[in-house]
Amino acid sequence: MDRYDVNVDLLLNILEESLNPMACVRVLDYDEEKSIQFMMLNKAFRAMYGEEASRTMQDATLKLSEIAEFNAEDDLSRAILDVYESEKEVIRHVDMKGLHKIFNMKAYMPLPGYICLSFADVTESERAKNDALENVNAISTNTEKLKFEVDRLTAGRKQLEDNARVYELIAQVSNDGFYFKDYQNDSFVASDSWYDLFTIDGNKPRDCQDVASCLSDNDVFDYNRAREKSISEGCESMNSEFRLADDRTWLEGHFHFSYNPKGELVEEIAYFKNISMIKSQKEELAYKAYYDGATGLINRTYMNKLLENDLARAAREDVAVSVLYVDIDDFKNVNDSIGYKLADEFLIKFAMILKNYQSSSVRLARFDSDEFVLSLYDSTRHSAQKIAIEIKKRLLEPIVLSNGMSQHMTVSIGINEFPYGGSNAVDLIANADIALHVAKNNGKNGIVFYEEKMLNEFMNKIEMENNIKSALENDRFQLFYQPQFATSTKKLRGMEALVRMRDEEYGLLLPQNFIPLAEHNGSIVDIGEWVIRKAFEDYKNWQENYDFDGIMSINISPVQFKSVTFESTLYALIREYHMDPGHVEIEITESLILDNKFQVMEMLKRIRNQGIRISLDDFGTGYSSLAYLYNIPMDTLKIDKSFIDSLGEERNADIITSSVIEMVQKLGIELVAEGVETQAQFEFLKKIDCDNIQGYYLAKPMSSEGIKSLIREA
Repeated sequence: MDRYDVNVDLLLNILEESLNPMACVRVLDYDEEKSIQFMMLNKAFRAMYGEEASRTMQDATLKLSEIAEFNAEDDLSRAILDVYESEKEVIRHVDMKGLHKIFNMKAYMPLPGYICLSFADVTESERAKNDALENVNAISTNTEKLKFEVDRLTAGRKQLEDNARVYELIAQVSNDGFYFKDYQNDSFVASDSWYDLFTIDGNKPRDCQDVASCLSDNDVFDYNRAREKSISEGCESMNSEFRLADDRTWLEGHFHFSYNPKGELVEEIAYFKNISMIKSQKEELAYKAYYDGATGLINRTYMNKLLENDLARAAREDVAVSVLYVDIDDFKNVNDSIGYKLADEFLIKFAMILKNYQSSSVRLARFDSDEFVLSLYDSTRHSAQKIAIEIKKRLLEPIVLSNGMSQHMTVSIGINEFPYGGSNAVDLIANADIALHVAKNNGKNGIVFYEEKMLNEFMNKIEMENNIKSALENDRFQLFYQPQFATSTKKLRGMEALVRMRDEEYGLLLPQNFIPLAEHNGSIVDIGEWVIRKAFEDYKNWQENYDFDGIMSINISPVQFKSVTFESTLYALIREYHMDPGHVEIEITESLILDNKFQVMEMLKRIRNQGIRISLDDFGTGYSSLAYLYNIPMDTLKIDKSFIDSLGEERNADIITSSVIEMVQKLGIELVAEGVETQAQFEFLKKIDCDNIQGYYLAKPMSSEGIKSLIREA
């Protein structure tokens, strides 16, 4: 119910409670003939005129010309017409037929189309002036009250009119389109914006029924079905999104329906909002959420979602699904050598190669910078392997970039199969990734099928990584020291620091159990710094308490050596512990020099210029050791245990070892023989004047406390 209806009800309530006989008349226009309808006759009027006569008046709709039967002089008709036409207050004396009384009637129009009649009996005015005066005063008082109410209603009417103008203005200036449809009177009103929205190629709609003809062929059926369903079910509202005929403009429609007691649609109000920009933004966000911007391939998120659906279907159809995890070998080197721009072009062209294998049963996604995943529905081990081999064959030809450069590449591929290698998309892909890493660790450029033992190894690796992290955080590393002795005198030369890790389950772990993994994940840098710090701390303790001045030899991982902080950290710790650089010896392996030789050599020279000793460890296990002896800036060479094991037993081993020792000594390089475990080995090395030895023959690795005892006994 709108505010106007509320005001009418309020007026009728006020008149009903009035002490004076009062009536409310509604004037109706039917063509040029005006009629009235008595809306209400209050209690006082009914008491005055009689309930039956009052009911007859109230139930009738009468032409003004027929009112004469109630009023012989037609004063009532003229009063109603005057008020209706002038909208001003009219006062008349009327003789109500059948009552034989004279009434003072006051007529006025508080609301459009509604006329209030107030009657005062003045028949006995001449004979009872005092009574008449009291009646006049009472009428005056009641009139003032009524006037107050009428003024209030008039103000409310003006507010309604002002609100109506505001609503009309809002509808016209808004970009949203509005319409109102009155089905009873077959009237239709719409805002200019509504016509603008639905005008297609100059064809302007005439009614809300024309909306469907303005919609896209893709949406018109759904729109009609939703609308018809809402109306048939008596829904009061409906929301819908649809495109216009241009298939670009998206609208959001909100509909409100009104029904009569029979359930028939009588009114409809709707407004429409252009949501094309919002839709475009949503589509853009959806694309970014599910697609790779560079290659146009689906991304990890979308692949997981689609693959999960494929696996559910494969389980029903009892077929296999294979996953190929493809990674470009050494892509970082490619990126560094050709730059990011050309590297992106390289990746896009590689993606185009993989797109050749896409089909209705083969999906392709980009998971990371240089990682791609293919899924094969209803596959076999042979079909997955065939695609992997074809990819590798295609890559025998270089990828030609826009600058004319030809870039060769290889890939490593891990293959996994549903249901044997995982029951869901995440596990299936993760296990294919594990197979990929096995291929990488096997030397790259290979194809590896996932096996269950790989997962166990992977989980062990994860467990060890967590143990390493925990050991760093909880100080569970420990140093042991392998003493080194002068061969001729057995005098303590120094010691090599050897790191161990305490594990709650496995006890004390040797370096080979955790160092390779630490090098792989980078934690070796933190471990290496801890080793240097702890070794220097123990050394200062021995020096201060036992006047020790031997060599502290520390193994340096290639990963640690190449870290940007290694050199500065080493110098800082030497200063912090007031170490004599000449008592510090860092041990490196030949593998470090083989990789990026120039930079490594320059760094070794800088370190040696600081007075720090350089030792080449595991000599004889590489491929070019002899050639490097001329160029490596070093002070000490450690002969690998593999040479020492056969001394005194094989003539060739004796000759080679003797020759190496003689040659190195002529170069002015100090020698340390590793792994000396027998007296025969010791005697042979002493005989050929090897400078130093280390091994179980003279001393096993020992704790810091053991070294203290060894120093005291020396």
